[in-house]
Amino acid sequence: MRREKVFNRSLLILAIMSIMLFAMTITASAASGRAVTNLQQTDDTKTSVTVQWSGNYGEEYLVYLSQDRSSGYQALSSYTSTSNKKYIYNLQAGRAYYVIVQTYVNKQLVGQSDPLQVITTPESVDYKSIKQTSGTKNKIGLQWNRVSGVTGYVVAKISGSKVEAQYNVTTNKATVPAKAGTHYSGYYVYSYKRSESNYIALGYGQSTGTLYSAPVNPQYVADAKAGTLIWSPAKSGNVITIGWKANPNYDYPTGYQVQIYSLNGKTRLYTTKATTKTRVKINNAKVRKAINNKGFKVRIRAYKEANGGAKCWSDWSAFKTIIPQACVKKNNVTSVSSTSAKVKWKKVANTKYYLVYYTKNPYASNAKWIKKKVSAKSSSYTIRGLKAYSTFGVYVIPVVKVGEKTYRGQACEYIRCSYYYR
Repeated sequence: MRREKVFNRSLLILAIMSIMLFAMTITASAASGRAVTNLQQTDDTKTSVTVQWSGNYGEEYLVYLSQDRSSGYQALSSYTSTSNKKYIYNLQAGRAYYVIVQTYVNKQLVGQSDPLQVITTPESVDYKSIKQTSGTKNKIGLQWNRVSGVTGYVVAKISGSKVEAQYNVTTNKATVPAKAGTHYSGYYVYSYKRSESNYIALGYGQSTGTLYSAPVNPQYVADAKAGTLIWSPAKSGNVITIGWKANPNYDYPTGYQVQIYSLNGKTRLYTTKATTKTRVKINNAKVRKAINNKGFKVRIRAYKEANGGAKCWSDWSAFKTIIPQACVKKNNVTSVSSTSAKVKWKKVANTKYYLVYYTKNPYASNAKWIKKKVSAKSSSYTIRGLKAYSTFGVYVIPVVKVGEKTYRGQACEYIRCSYYYR
């Protein structure tokens, strides 16, 4: 059972009282004669209260209790006492009662206090009912079952014997601040009841369990160099695999969701289902057709599943623009001579120019790539100075302009050719 008594009761109660919009006396005033002064409640449990007061030498007292301010008072003993303190027991949790103290001198009644409302400790919040209902990058929402008869609740962050933070609410819901990608422990929910004299009876604290904010979005989304973009139209039918890597500086998310938009960012083409994997394959035929030789924009969001099953979604990330390679297939490479070959490709929309990369030794671990710039009006390039009957490698990257920005395609595949001789 997740149960925690108050670590620093005075701090919690002080903070509760500080939010009251009006002040009330903490003692019961004298009704007449030599009534006691400073009558006040000093302690509480679920079944008892303790009251005390200021008296005078030679006085004796008789204490009465009722559940109603104006009637039904019964003496708690059949004899007077000189003690200025009374422990009252056999009460019910979270209830309000009224106490009157009569003053006697020489067995004669000389005064009576006004009624003082006293309260017992309220029932605690049912720890099984405490759920995290939401989580964003900067706050966490909580909810629990109501406790009958309480004034409100306190959500407190406890560290050792120190109250680091607390939030007072009158409903069974609360919001606490958070930082994206962070989890929190040490939060407790307390019920409390406040009497007419401003006395606070505080219930036991119940742990919230671990709380989660919305996660931080991942890194390297659709980055070919990081191995998180696989788009090989010449080899795999233009199916796109978009991947990412979790940010290692924060809690790992439970899952992710990806959206694909048109290159101008105005048309949403596809939204994936939530997935726990770190990559999704976009093989929808309609989407492939819409982005073929054009490119697209992609964004991602992540979620953390909290206590109770709530998904804490991050904001959508900023859009990332993805430009495809110019598709080069082997049957589009033709021999010009024994030392040269013509490479053709499909044009990519909005291209300013193309960059043709080729190497004469594609199997070498440190292959040297030669770069040639080709006009956007052209869709072919003749590679010269090749070695007869040897294999070369080639791929083509478009540089496009969308709006006022220029984007460069990513290198995802290249082809090897060795049949260009005549």
